[in-house]
Amino acid sequence: MTDALKHEVQQFREMSLEFYRDWDYTGEEVMIPVRNAEIRVRIYRPEGQNRPLPVFFDVHGGGWVVHRCEADQPFCEKIADRLGIIAVSIDYRLAPEYKFPTANEDVYDVISYFYQNAGKFRIDPQRMGVGGHSAGGTISMAVAMMAKDSGAFPLRLVILDYPGLDSATPMKDKVREELTDFQKEFLELCGFFERCAYASPEQQRDPLCSPWYATREQLAGLPPVFLTACENDLLKYEDIAFASRLMEAGVEVTAKLYPGVIHGFNADLYYTDEADYSHQLMIDQMERYLLKT
Repeated sequence: MTDALKHEVQQFREMSLEFYRDWDYTGEEVMIPVRNAEIRVRIYRPEGQNRPLPVFFDVHGGGWVVHRCEADQPFCEKIADRLGIIAVSIDYRLAPEYKFPTANEDVYDVISYFYQNAGKFRIDPQRMGVGGHSAGGTISMAVAMMAKDSGAFPLRLVILDYPGLDSATPMKDKVREELTDFQKEFLELCGFFERCAYASPEQQRDPLCSPWYATREQLAGLPPVFLTACENDLLKYEDIAFASRLMEAGVEVTAKLYPGVIHGFNADLYYTDEADYSHQLMIDQMERYLLKT
């Protein structure tokens, strides 16, 4: 990593912290062993509940480069308060310092550790789900495929909230129409993420880096998926098409296109009515798949 890129990464990370740096963090901070390291998680548990509960593992977005697990605190608090289950937000390691497949492995290892220590964390290991916004959704999809192949732990639900599914195609090549002002900014931001080189060109076609390249056989047998797309987002076409590919592979899919909204609308703009509506739709999916008998 060049000194110039290192400085740029530091600047972007400082900017990304602005909207949650001064929050009172409510989730319990715990260090979890993963391969070759320990990483942080925050555990959000409903008040007064000590019995084993279903758990949703939240994977924050940020292009594999920015943000921390605290960024999703408003969403995780809603999961615990409204649904009465546990939310665990995972502080996976970031690029460019940590390349593919580190983020996938961090999230996979955290879920494995919770599954193997269900009694310690008072979770129901048969009622687990994973999901995230943007890159967090991409990681969640990869982890679901890894778990399907390994059999290491069961998942009942995967939430892909406007994920990036094709890292091999530069974002500029995904433009199909005249860009909105936001899309111009998003395209510039994605150029920065691409310079951080989370994965090599060869790795970018690995389905665990870019689920777009997964075969029908690799997708078949996955747990139910809730996939969303944003109208004012350069990723919407691949998101919509990927929902169809999952269906063709026999996966149970619920898909939602949010009209008029931008990429990240329910994360960076977590306080809006549109964000709360989308949060509730995801919580409804958790209720459907994690609380059913």
